[in-house]
Amino acid sequence: MNHEAKTKSQLLHEVETLRQHSAEFDVIAAAHQQAAHTLRLQANLLDAVEQAIIVTDLDGTITYWNRYAERLYGWLASEVVDRNILDITPAAAT
Repeated sequence: MNHEAKTKSQLLHEVETLRQHSAEFDVIAAAHQQAAHTLRLQANLLDAVEQAIIVTDLDGTITYWNRYAERLYGWLASEVVDRNILDITPAAAT
C-alpha cells in the first residue's frame, strides 16, 4: 500500500512540474511573439525611410537591406542578405 501511495505522490509531483514548465513555456512563447512583432514593426519603419539603410555584422555580412537600398543599388534584399557588403556596393572613387 505504501508503494502505491509513493507512486501516486511521485506522479502528482511530476504533473505539477509539467504544469510549471508549461507555464514557463507560455511566458517564453509570449515574449518571443512580442519580440517578433517589434522586429516587424521596426523593419516596416526602416522600409518607410527614403534613405538606403544597410545593416552588416562586424565581418561585413549584410543582415538587413531596406527597400530604398534596393532602388538605389538595384539589388533585392533577398539577393544580398548574407553576402559581404564589399561584394555588393561600389568601391569609393579615389
